[in-house]
Amino acid sequence: MSTNKRKSKKLNLLKDQMFLTKKYVDMNDPIYDSEIEDENCFYTVVNAEEIEYSQKVSEMKNKMFEDMNILSFEDFEKNSDTLINNFFVSYNFQEFIEGLKELNVKKYNDFLILQLIKKSFDKDDECQINVSCLLNVLNITKLIIPEQVQRAFEKVLLSLDDIKLDCPTCYEIFLMYVRFSTLDNVIDKNYILKLPTGFFDALDIDSWDENELGLLNSQENDQVADEDSYLTENNQENKMEDKLNTSNRQLLTNAEEHTNGGSSTNEDSSNTNLLEKYDMYAQNLENVEEKKKVKDEMWKDTMLWVLDLNIKQIQKEKKEFKQKSRDFLVDFFNDGDTNEVVEFLSNTNSLFHYEFIRISIIESFSKNNICRKYISYLLDNLCETYYFKNDIIIAFIRIIGYIDDYEIDFPQAKEMICKFLLRCIYDDVLYPAFLSDIYKLHIGGMTGMMICNKTQQRIHNKKKLNINNINYIWDEDDTYEKMKLKRKINNTLLEYFYSYIDEQEFYLHVDEFLPLYHDLCNYVVKKMFVLNVDINNDLNLSFKLVDYLLSKNFITEKNIEGGVMEVMNSLKDIMLDIPKYPEEFIKILNYLLQKKYIGKNTFDAVSKEIEQFSV
Repeated sequence: MSTNKRKSKKLNLLKDQMFLTKKYVDMNDPIYDSEIEDENCFYTVVNAEEIEYSQKVSEMKNKMFEDMNILSFEDFEKNSDTLINNFFVSYNFQEFIEGLKELNVKKYNDFLILQLIKKSFDKDDECQINVSCLLNVLNITKLIIPEQVQRAFEKVLLSLDDIKLDCPTCYEIFLMYVRFSTLDNVIDKNYILKLPTGFFDALDIDSWDENELGLLNSQENDQVADEDSYLTENNQENKMEDKLNTSNRQLLTNAEEHTNGGSSTNEDSSNTNLLEKYDMYAQNLENVEEKKKVKDEMWKDTMLWVLDLNIKQIQKEKKEFKQKSRDFLVDFFNDGDTNEVVEFLSNTNSLFHYEFIRISIIESFSKNNICRKYISYLLDNLCETYYFKNDIIIAFIRIIGYIDDYEIDFPQAKEMICKFLLRCIYDDVLYPAFLSDIYKLHIGGMTGMMICNKTQQRIHNKKKLNINNINYIWDEDDTYEKMKLKRKINNTLLEYFYSYIDEQEFYLHVDEFLPLYHDLCNYVVKKMFVLNVDINNDLNLSFKLVDYLLSKNFITEKNIEGGVMEVMNSLKDIMLDIPKYPEEFIKILNYLLQKKYIGKNTFDAVSKEIEQFSV
């Protein structure tokens, strides 16, 4: 009995170990005897560390398989089209939600919202109401978030002019979507106040009269009430007349059947078919009229809702704000004083700050890189205080949406937007996935997609482009800024060669204004070997400085070779001031080769060219 008990317990332990339900086996268990019994039971005690390791491996495998199950955007696009088409047929909310949960890719749901809205434009009112209800349900179930709905709305806004060719009432339908989404708390309640002025101009909102709409609604309500009272009063009389008419009809039909016999049956059947068709046609007309009435009532309610928000006055204030912003930016670009911007924004409506962001970026297209740098500083310093991230997103989406138009006036607009995006993403003003969100919604068309790809590539190559310094983003192609940097480099080198500062102080000074991996690092090496020969001809100072900067990783061997080549390219000009410079330059090359800062091929090529100058 005892042996069977031991075997059964050890077999259970074996199962636990195989399925990794227990982490270790207690060797001090009184039932545990020896390894001989273990072998007889086909069981071997495994160390606890091995079991934990195998558990971790199994968890990693599960995660790997979970990642493999994530749909690509192309697959999601196909499946979402099927979901939407099935929904338009049955309006089955539960089926749609379950299908969306099976896809399990929430980051693509803004594309799903976009397709829902765009495909509903050519449907009837019932479909559009169901889509609004579906957005509300998806928001309640946390399958979508307000930011996704807003991005989808922004894309629809950019496409309304094209959609209008197929659906003339698309502006009205979109406004009703905004209304229902606002009332259902699917989007921010202030979003309608941030719609472009061109949208309301297309709706001709200035011609809307609140008093007329109110009178029409009151008259319709009175008419409906009168009809209801009239129906209730005459209901009894109609019932009595119907009974008499039906009884008389029955008597007449019986008499006709008795006189005519079976010969009239065919005529009666044809007459009944005609009556049924007529009734169906009349019923369809009534349904069409009812739907039209419902649609008109919904649109009137939407117009009244918009007018209650005082949109007319807000649009006037927005136009004035835009003009004030343009006038203010003229002075701001002269000095770049952030305090003046804070004062300006403090005295204006915060609802319009997204317009200031948009206008400031567009106005900087016609300015130099210094002005664009000012705007980058503003976006970074005022974010989450005077600029909300949501406002910055709206501004960039609307700029990228019309980037083809801006490129007509500013051919470098695409390049400048890439730099603004690059700077904002690094400063955490925009979230990194913003680029992919724009890309999958095709905001800005092919040009917008190119901007996203180019910016993403620069983020991956941030070390080469030195994203760590804001000046470099806008100074890499600015001659004036490079001239200022070169002047600072020369002055700092002169201080070092006159022994006012040592190597460490030189490094600290230069590191403040010159970023790592900057292309002017080659220029530093060049001037390091030229200025010293011109001043005191003490090459040891140059050698010490090169060694120190290399140890601090401020320059690389590639920078040294680049500096040597720059010296060679300007050797004729250098010899005008320092006739014996080739002799000193040979000493410099020998030291660099000895330290293996330059390659043998570079040394040989430069030495041959120097020999020509010596002759």
